[in-house]
Amino acid sequence: MEGLGTTSGRFPAPRTSVAAHYRKNGSGMAKSICQLPAFSPVAVKLMAMLGQEDLRFREVAEILQVDAALTTGLLRLANTAMVGSRYPVTSVMQALALLGVERVAALVATLSLGTFVRPVTKIAVFPQFWRHNLATALAATVYAQKLNMDADQAYLHGLLHDIGRLGMLMAYRDQYAALYNYGSDNLVPRERERFGFDHVQAGTWLAILWNLPASLAEPSVIEGSPLLAELACNAATTAGYGILPPPNPLPEVEPNSQEAHIREFLNEKVSLYEKAYSIMG
Repeated sequence: MEGLGTTSGRFPAPRTSVAAHYRKNGSGMAKSICQLPAFSPVAVKLMAMLGQEDLRFREVAEILQVDAALTTGLLRLANTAMVGSRYPVTSVMQALALLGVERVAALVATLSLGTFVRPVTKIAVFPQFWRHNLATALAATVYAQKLNMDADQAYLHGLLHDIGRLGMLMAYRDQYAALYNYGSDNLVPRERERFGFDHVQAGTWLAILWNLPASLAEPSVIEGSPLLAELACNAATTAGYGILPPPNPLPEVEPNSQEAHIREFLNEKVSLYEKAYSIMG
């Protein structure tokens, strides 16, 4: 779509004026993407704060407590087996002390993404989409350890790598879900033919509109970093958590290999995460 985005690796500046331009001037199908609900401003602000050397728990807690529902969800998650805290977590300050800012930010981002996609949870393809995002985020934490990267930051990269696909499902629902009846992982040509753009471009626009931190939302990250998001995405797909239902049987992997380890890890963790997020209602 002319004038609606870039996949060159840099966002036009200033981003606030670009976002306003997209909402006002978006045409045709693309305008539906630009008019989707905003991502949680609390989550965006918290992600933007990551990496600050003088970051204080009290400052983070004050930001989180602006959103009562998000705070409640965070505390409930902090007390699930998914997090594995030994002690009951009863306050945001305690959650920050036990889990750290990065882990709290990862939980808040996942809660916020879950809230964003809630209107489409009944669409048949949604569970596969959601599991793919969770599995990619979790697989990214495994690769992060091998690449000497922060695991929680890697989780955020994996979680956000497919926001364009989720955004298109939100905007076009049954029309977008229908593309998955063809049984091919390479849906980009069909997306462009049907909507005039693909999920990578849609992800770029959403990143701008939501004002996501550039370190998490550069188009190159959304498309898939060869060192992280692409590895994690491929690992999730090989383990049966692709955007389409998995083949039966799954591709074989060597016992005790990294692929076997990741598959076992995902089979345990994705189920655990799904159960934890199901209690959020």
